[in-house]
Amino acid sequence: MDANRVRRSSEAATVESLREALPPIEGCYLVLAGPGTGKTALLVERARQVLVESGKSKIKVLALTFTNKAAAEMKGRLAAVVSDLEGRAFIGTFHSFANHVLRAHGSAIGIPADFVIYNEDDQLEALRQLREDGRLPESLDVDSIVHAFSRLKSRGLLAEGTKDEDERLPESLRLLHYEYRKALRELNALDFGDLILEASRLFREHPHVLRLYRVAYRNILVDEFQDTTPAQYTLLRQMVDPGTTNLFAVADEDQLIFEWNEARLETLNLFFEDFGAKVIYSTLTHRCPANIVEAANAVIRNNRFRFPGKPEIRSRPEGGRVEPIRFYGATDEADEGRFVAETISGLRTLGHVPADFAVIARARRLLNATELALASSGIPGGRPSLAGLGGTEESEAVVRLLRWLQNSRDEQSARRVVRFLAPGEVDTFERVVGDAKRRAIPFEAALAESADGGGSGILPNIAERVVKWRLWARDARKLLEALAADLPTFLEFSESTEGSAEEARHTLGELLDLCRGMSARGRIALPDFLLSLPQMVSQGRMGRPVGHEGAVSLLTYHQAKGLEFPVVFLIALESGTFPDFRSERDLRRLEEERRLFYVGITRTKMRLYLTYSGERSDTYGRVWRKEPSRFIEEIPPELIEHVSDWKEDGKTKGR
Repeated sequence: MDANRVRRSSEAATVESLREALPPIEGCYLVLAGPGTGKTALLVERARQVLVESGKSKIKVLALTFTNKAAAEMKGRLAAVVSDLEGRAFIGTFHSFANHVLRAHGSAIGIPADFVIYNEDDQLEALRQLREDGRLPESLDVDSIVHAFSRLKSRGLLAEGTKDEDERLPESLRLLHYEYRKALRELNALDFGDLILEASRLFREHPHVLRLYRVAYRNILVDEFQDTTPAQYTLLRQMVDPGTTNLFAVADEDQLIFEWNEARLETLNLFFEDFGAKVIYSTLTHRCPANIVEAANAVIRNNRFRFPGKPEIRSRPEGGRVEPIRFYGATDEADEGRFVAETISGLRTLGHVPADFAVIARARRLLNATELALASSGIPGGRPSLAGLGGTEESEAVVRLLRWLQNSRDEQSARRVVRFLAPGEVDTFERVVGDAKRRAIPFEAALAESADGGGSGILPNIAERVVKWRLWARDARKLLEALAADLPTFLEFSESTEGSAEEARHTLGELLDLCRGMSARGRIALPDFLLSLPQMVSQGRMGRPVGHEGAVSLLTYHQAKGLEFPVVFLIALESGTFPDFRSERDLRRLEEERRLFYVGITRTKMRLYLTYSGERSDTYGRVWRKEPSRFIEEIPPELIEHVSDWKEDGKTKGR
């Protein structure tokens, strides 16, 4: 990062309470705010200031965040202080804003308003289908291709109308993406990367649409700006009308942990170059006690790529005893898991509930032993699911049904629903779809005719129900209520087992509860609801054990971002594991790993535990001897208390 450029481009100021010293509405500002400094409260106050104190009743605010959770929290807080918020603010992720723009104006570039959004599983399935159809090579590694597409799109490549830049890519890759894009268009689908790129293309090719949004949103707020990808930044830059748009962004380069998704520190420099931003530092954390803050500062101080002159975070005034940071060296993974479980059991006797605890590791597999230990101790623990609402076939089928209802051309979702409801009719379904393509008619129409084609009657019954349920698709809550009333009866006549039907009903109930919470302040359209689901799942909003005291959160560092807990365990802190062994030879990668550790430390409100295992198995089951992570050595030793023994089954186990 060019330190001199940053200094020349900014006027820096450090404030004790930014909410009490917000800069004028006009202009461009970047607030560098550390963890726990109240970034959400700050953005809400800025939005309130624009909407209420500006004295302009028709003024609007565009607030862009990086998680649906943050957007929902901001929207709720703002609604509490702005009485006439409806229609005056769009608060959501970059992807949800792009989705909103495309559904309103995407027809100008050939995108129908009812397009469906494909997640990674859908992309993999689409590529596999293309491979089976002979449109892609049999040897194609679809997982690698999906990840390559995602990264390139985050960089702004592989978009229609960007041939000059795409020419630098291998021709074979461009041809693969051409077939993939063609298949998605046939299915009336976009993937997540397409949302940003197509919204940007719409603005580029139809300036009158861009003007509509520039006039509507002259005040733009951006949360977690350090996580902005080049593609997202391009979209933001298009929205900013020089001289008339007011831009207010909050960032912390010490919490940039998504470089794998093309977020870059260099984008912060572009922010200064393009907008002439002024910098304000906010450093007082209201979350972490003094020793946690001291440890976090000591760790992140080792990174070179940081803003020059940036002050360190400061701790809140202490009102009680500061718990030392405790470090435990386990003999193996099972020992590490037992230590975590027994420590949690002991702390529960002091009044803590399971929801107070988070166990955080560099990768999901590193949580397995701890999860088993918690289960053996009768402690509820849950980790976010990567696929459906609980990772089950039934929950995935319910979500696919919703997506089919949204998009009548979503052949992939229809195929998944048929596999669940009528597994014996899958071959018939494929024949019907093939016949529909030959006749150039919608596959749903052919499905409705299938009663005379050798089917059992379930297929046309499914098609009939889909047409009926689709009448409710404009309102996600009403649709889910209709499904909740109708689907159980229908399942009795399907080929699903009693257990599968019960799981589907449970999933539907969870979805309905979630939708009711999201639609408390107004109707939510089915596309917006479906867009929010993958992130809700990844944040653990679904698929966790249910109980009045919640569950211990088992998280990766990326999933823990934005969360906080009274008690935090950072486990598997071994050299070669965290930091990753590849980081030892790559300074940039090492610094991102250190930022992950910094994020983990600063999730702590009260107690922090650090553990490592003297033996750790790899993904192939091989056991390796391990040494403590270099990151532990970066914490001042006087802040750490070594745990040499702990209790198991009422007895003291020595070390």
